[in-house]
This record gives sequence, structure tokens and C-alpha cells, in this order.
Amino acid sequence: MAIFRMAFSLPFAALMTFGLFLAMATMIKSPLALNQAKTSPNITITPQIEPTQPRTPLKNRYQEITEAPPPTDLDFSSPTEKPTPNFARVKAVPFEKIVPGGPVVIGTPIRTAPSYPNACLARGREGSVLVQFDITPEGHVVNPIILETPDRCFNRTVISTVTRWRYPPAYKNDRAVMRSGIVERITFELAG
Repeated sequence: MAIFRMAFSLPFAALMTFGLFLAMATMIKSPLALNQAKTSPNITITPQIEPTQPRTPLKNRYQEITEAPPPTDLDFSSPTEKPTPNFARVKAVPFEKIVPGGPVVIGTPIRTAPSYPNACLARGREGSVLVQFDITPEGHVVNPIILETPDRCFNRTVISTVTRWRYPPAYKNDRAVMRSGIVERITFELAG
């Protein structure tokens, strides 16, 4: 029975294969297939580069500040303490001494008062935090370190607040310079 199947199926398979090859050959030679090949889409792989406009030169980054800074809700320039939201009071210690031949600072710092930490408020903690940091030539606060603290619950708030402060650039020999070892005292007091 296996020989009968093989004898019948082998010629049938050969006939089918020959028929398929013949059908493919006629499809390739037909004019319809050639027209389709001519109208194939044009595919571009590389992007088209648009011409760019020339850049305008940047102004000097360290120009002298000639206008007054915008008004703020908190006044840190007076020696008296001002109340701030959430019962926190901030008393600023002068951040730089004027030294002959040292850097010259033009402008006023932009400082915001920290909010009273909830953990400290819940425990009734208050006191002064002494923080030291450096100021980049652009006026950003970097490397803040807590020197003194009445409770660790104040530290995270003080560090995050101080890093958002901005200071005017200091110039020495007409170049903006880095300032190190700036110390500020932030006092937290509960009202009442």
C-alpha cells in the first residue's frame, strides 16, 4: 500500500510544482508586472536638512546691574526680623565682608523664607540653623552644609530652601568669581 501511495503521489507533486513554476514565469513576463515595478514608491531614508539661521551673538553674561531688583514680599535688607508664612522668621547674617582688593558684589540676593517643617511644628521645636555654602560665578548656591541646628527636623527644609536662593555675581578683575564659605543663619520661631 505504501508503494502505491508513493507511486501515485510523486508524479502528482512533480506536476503541481511544474505548474506553479510555469504560473510564476508568466506573471513575471506579463506587462502588468512591469508597470507595477515602474510605479514603485520613492523611499528616502535620510532626513532633509533645513538651512539654519545664523546665531546672534550673546551679550556679555556678566554685565553690571543698573536697574533695581523687582520688589519681593520679604525684606531681608533691614536688620530687624520680619515674620514669614507658617511662623518661620528668617534673620540674614551678612553673607560677605568687604575686603580691599576682594570681589565686588553688585546687586542684592534673592532669598525666600523656608516653610516651617511639619515635623518640627508638631513637636514644638524652634531655634536657629546655621548653614554654610558656596556661590557659583552665576550666583547659584552649591555645597550647602548645616553647621549648627537645634533639631535635625529643620535640616532638609533649610538645605532645599538655600539651594533655590540666587545671589548677584561677584567680580574680581572684571571677571565673575566663585565665593566660598558663605554663612547664613535661619531662625525658626513659633508664634504665640
